[in-house]
Order: sequence, then structure tokens, then C-alpha cells
Amino acid sequence: MPACLVKFREGSHHILPIFLVHPIAGNTHNYVNLPNVLDPEQPIYALQHPKWINENRSFTRIEEIAAYYLEAVRQVQPRGPYNIGGYSGGVYISYEMAQQLTVQGEEVGFLALIDKPHWETEADKPNWNKSEFGTPLETMIYFADLRTPKRNGESHLSEYQQFNNFDEQLRYFIKNSPWIGDMLPTDATLDDWKKFWDVFVELRVMNVSYSPKIYHGLTVYYAAAERDIYYPRLNEKPWFKFVPNLIFEEVPGDHVTMWHHPNVQVLAQKMKHYFCQAPKTQSTNEGAQVATINQTDLSKDFLLETAQQKAGLDDFGNQRFLIGLEQLIESTNKEAQLHAMGKNLVQQLIIRLLVNRLQMQNDFKQHPDILQTPIKQPLFIMGLPRTGSTHLHNLLAQDPNSRWLHLWEAFTPSPSPDPKTVATDSRIKKTQESFKAYEMFNPESTAMHKYNANAPEECLWLLQHDFMSISFSFLMSIPSYTEWLKTQDMTPVYDYYRHQLQLLSWKWSADHWVLKNPFHMGDLSALTAVFPDAHFIQTHREPLKVTASYSRLIEKLRPAYSDKVDSQIIGKETLDILSHQIEQGMKARTAISDGQICDIPFDNLVKDPVGTVQQIYDHFGYEYSQVMANNLDKYITNNPRYKHGKYSYSLEEFGLDASVVNERFNEYLKNNGAL
Repeated sequence: MPACLVKFREGSHHILPIFLVHPIAGNTHNYVNLPNVLDPEQPIYALQHPKWINENRSFTRIEEIAAYYLEAVRQVQPRGPYNIGGYSGGVYISYEMAQQLTVQGEEVGFLALIDKPHWETEADKPNWNKSEFGTPLETMIYFADLRTPKRNGESHLSEYQQFNNFDEQLRYFIKNSPWIGDMLPTDATLDDWKKFWDVFVELRVMNVSYSPKIYHGLTVYYAAAERDIYYPRLNEKPWFKFVPNLIFEEVPGDHVTMWHHPNVQVLAQKMKHYFCQAPKTQSTNEGAQVATINQTDLSKDFLLETAQQKAGLDDFGNQRFLIGLEQLIESTNKEAQLHAMGKNLVQQLIIRLLVNRLQMQNDFKQHPDILQTPIKQPLFIMGLPRTGSTHLHNLLAQDPNSRWLHLWEAFTPSPSPDPKTVATDSRIKKTQESFKAYEMFNPESTAMHKYNANAPEECLWLLQHDFMSISFSFLMSIPSYTEWLKTQDMTPVYDYYRHQLQLLSWKWSADHWVLKNPFHMGDLSALTAVFPDAHFIQTHREPLKVTASYSRLIEKLRPAYSDKVDSQIIGKETLDILSHQIEQGMKARTAISDGQICDIPFDNLVKDPVGTVQQIYDHFGYEYSQVMANNLDKYITNNPRYKHGKYSYSLEEFGLDASVVNERFNEYLKNNGAL
């Protein structure tokens, strides 16, 4: 066996091995826990840099070292399909190995890219032209500055220059770097560390100069859940450009501790799910089936057919939903300027909604009595966004006599939830995992709106199933869809929304629903037509603050979908949408009796949340029980304002002027006085 190949376990000859390329230091120390948590029959090999076996062999290009390692791999496994992976600074090598095998006509069944955000290339670009770039000391300072930056922004260079030689500098680096200790065994000598650094520098230079090409094979990116300054989440986004069918998996821990127990068990489980165990001709490889899906295709036929295949159903119900779907797809493809990851996210969103439609339609056909379920006097919270409506929704959800929409049931409404099994419903975990991935790419949005699968959530998740929802316009810039939506009769959309509430109420009912969506305001005429006995709460806040705050939220959402994020455009789109919502809502309110609606100013809610809830209960005649009072006190204590962080915003950042905003909301301000 070639010396650069480390055999962790020979395993069964009937199982294809996994070959893992070393990280940037060239050794295989990080992989030592993996064999103990994979199946005992699974063959496992790792590739180590030849310098670690005292071969005086150097490389200058990723393509060169990848070809060298492939020669070693073929001596263990002459033909494909191959399972290949790489970690951190070794990911490019494994990626290039897969490229070369594909060009040579070999099959790569599975490629694992383990926590290598793209791109140290980008971070290093300013250094390329420096004469000292790629020297041991320059690389040491670069990583010291990046991983443990000084508060004043200065470099660590002066600290390292006080030492007389590289050995002393290296000792200081090892002692003070918080991540370096996991790169070698605890008994490593200084000579080991010098060898480590020699390989480290060589691979850094090669990684910086490597240019990945498009790859279409089954590829899974394994991301550490805990990020730091060196690995901000969106640095992974460009991988979707080079791997259109990329599958994204999250592993607990950070870049280093993901290999520690118990995190490595999770990594092992997520890896072996995709291992290729047999050639495709035997049709036994689940992973190979996944790879056939083009995860950036946003054509109508592809989306419909994929949803039908996934659900095993073909009846979407009323075909009217196709009108909104076609308009959304057309506007997205023409205007949104999505990057590859954005296309993948939008594709997943649309397919999930279509699968939900198929499953709900099947429920309606199997159980026609669902549509006879009464929805009596639901309570809707609406108004401008960023007015405390989420906080108010959570407060009102403390009433045990109310029924509120959980995120998990809004995300996947079918089958009808049963209160007897709700605590163990598998949708709860699946939904939370989906939103963990969302928050990885939108970490700052958590301070603005925290998603919890078991918490109250907005109705927009149900309204999206008809593909006529303003919520799509916040994820991406699709102005033609936004304008088209203004002209549509939303009554059929709310009829279908009612059907979904009936499905959710069929087995699990209560005195009344407590539902929330700020953008019910713009569709209030349709909402009242479908729910004539409904009660309404309208939350209020100064439009200046609302517009700036919501613009900031959109600014944080959109980079996950597009690189073309323009703050000025966001400001204009936000102002247009919010002012239109208020105009339509004010018109519709004239047909609603005072007894049906209760107005809640933001400042009152913040200053006196309990008093605000009591005001609402008095207005609508709800029973304010002692259980409700106790629940409220507990919730308020456990959920202080800014619990998930605070963020700043201003109109000027979004090209907006206070006088212009106030003019657009002039009638609203006249009607509501001091907010």
C-alpha cells in the first residue's frame, strides 16, 4: 500500500471504501475518532502529505497533488464508483480528485466537502502581490490576525518580530493560537510542528491559486454549526455556483470540535447516508438518485413533476394556483438575479409548497368532512410589520383556550395534527432542522425574528400555498410579481387559507384561533369576505421606524438568495409595499364595525404588555383566566425585549427621506394621531 495512504480500517471487501484527504496541515490526526462511529465493516482510508512520511516531495498546484493521491487510491480500489472526501484545507484536493476521475470516465459515487468555506482565496487576495506572501512568518501572522484579532485592529506582527528566530515564533504561535492544538497529537515535537508548518504554507499557496470548475456529481457539504470570524456562514455560498446540485448538511460543533465526541457521531451518520455502496447499474445507491435532480431548475414543469414524484400523488386540487406560480417563476427567472444557492433555496421552497398542496388535497378527498369544520370568530393580528405583532401574538398564545398556528404545522400542514400525539410529531424536529439551516445563512436575522418550530408563527406560510403572497417579494427583488399581485382578487386565496385552517382544526380545535400576519392588512377586504365574524387587532407604530426596520430585515434576508443586494432598491420596494398595504387596509376598515377591531399602539404594548392583553380581552369579551395571567407573567419574565439581540437601522441607509415617507403615510398618520 502506498505510504501516503493511511489505513484506518480495511473493513469488508464487499463495501466500497471512503478516502479522506488530509486538512491543510497534511496529517490525518483529525480523523482518528471517525472509524469508531462508522459501521465496523466500513473500509476507511486517509491520505497524508508525503512530507509526513519523510518523503522530500513538494507540490505547486492542487491538480498535481490530486493526481498523485489518485495513483495511491487506485492501488486499493482500481475502479469506481469512488467515495471521496476532504476536510478544511484539503477540500480542494478532494474536489479536484473527483474532477479528474470524472474526466477519465470513472464514476464518483459520493464527494464530501467538510467545512471548507469558500474562500480563503478571497480573504488572501489582498496579500497575493506581497513579496513575503507564502512565507512561514507571513502565513503565521495572517492566521494569527484572522483568528485572534486585536481589539484595536492592529496586526500581531510586532509581537512575533520580537523573537530572534522562527523556532521561537512558532512556539509562541502554538501557545497562543486557540485552534492549533487539535492539529497534532499532544506529544508532537517542535520538529513535528515545523513539518506541520512547512506543509501548511505549501497548501495555503496552492489553495489560493486553485480555480474550481463546475462539478455535477453527488456532493454534500458538511458545515460546522458554530461559526466564528474566520468562517462566516455566507462564505459557503459560492460552492453552489460550482456544484449546482450541492446538498447542505449541518454538524454540531465548530470547525475543530465537529470531530470530537459526540459531534463526530452526527457527522458519521450524515456521511454514511450518502456512501455509494454499489455501481448505479444495480440501482441500490440512494445517493446516486439524489444526484440526478437539478437543484437549480426553476421551470414550472420540473417543479410540478418533482413535487408529484416526491409526494407520490398527482392531484393539486384547484388549478387556479398555477396562475400565481407561473407569475412567480417568470418574475424570479427574469428579475431576481439569484445566485446558485438562491436558486436552490427557491426551488426547495416551491417544491415544499407543492408537496404540501398535494398532501392536503389528498386529505380533503379522503376525508370530505374536513371542509365542514367550523372556524368561529378567529382573531387576526395585522398592521404594519415591526410593530410588536410577533410579541403580541406570543402573549395571546398563552391562553389555553385559544388555538394558534405553530411553525411546524404551518410549514407542513398535512396530516391534520392530533393533540394526542402532538408532542412527538416528527414534523417538529424536521421543521426545526430546516430553520437551523436557514439561520446559518441568515444569522443576523435572528435578532429581528427568531424561528422556533413550537412557537406561534405567521399565516404567510399557509398563504404561500396559492403562490399569491407578498412574502415572496421580501426574499428577492421581483417587482413585476409585486405589481401584478396588487391587481389580484385575493378572495380565492383566503378561501384556500380557510380550508387549511379547517384541516388543522379537524382534530385539534379550541374556542378561537389567534392568527397573525401583518400583511393581512393589505388583503383585509378578502379576509373579511371569507371570515365575516372575525375579530381584528391592528398594531401601530411610526411609519418612519417601521420602514427603516423592515428594510434592514430584508437587507439581511436577501444575500442568501442573490449577490445583487441594493439598499436603495430595498428602501424603495419596502416603502411602496408598506404604503400600499396601509392604503388598502384603511379602505377595507370602513366596512368593519368598531366592536370587531381593537387598535394597539406599539409603545403601549412595550410599556404595559399585561395591560394591553387585558384591554384586548375586555374589548372582545374573552375570559381572562388565572391560568392565562400566570402564563403571561412567566412568558414575559423568560422573554425580555432584545433577548435574541438588537440591531440598528436608519432611513438614510436605504435612500429614504423622512418627509417622503411621512407623505406616503399621510392619511394613516392623520387617522391615528400620535403613535
